[in-house]
Amino acid sequence: MSDLVSVVFPVGPGVPDAGLALDDLLGQTYSNLEVVAVLNGCPELVRGEFLDRDDPRLMVIDLGDEPRLLDALDLAVSKSRGKWLARMGADDRCDTTRIESQVSLLESGNYEVASCGISLMGAL
Repeated sequence: MSDLVSVVFPVGPGVPDAGLALDDLLGQTYSNLEVVAVLNGCPELVRGEFLDRDDPRLMVIDLGDEPRLLDALDLAVSKSRGKWLARMGADDRCDTTRIESQVSLLESGNYEVASCGISLMGAL
């Protein structure tokens, strides 16, 4: 079986479409992953979308209404159980093969860190 990947996923204010990023993570081709979503100051609609999800790969921790990004990141890392750690922003999108591609690079033994490219979407 492949090694567990923990995705640290803070969800703060100002990202009404955070559910799209979560869909991208839960739709990954690499199946042995957990998403550690820490809600920190996100709107009620977004909070409900995360708390209502029924997926065993998703762990949701709610810090309430106060936005605390660093606390959310620290907490997510401390709750992560995977061999590998990935980071995803609530306003990010990713290809379905992102995690699989990064793990493949890391497991080749030639790399200690794997990153990904970016594409700008919409107006800046």
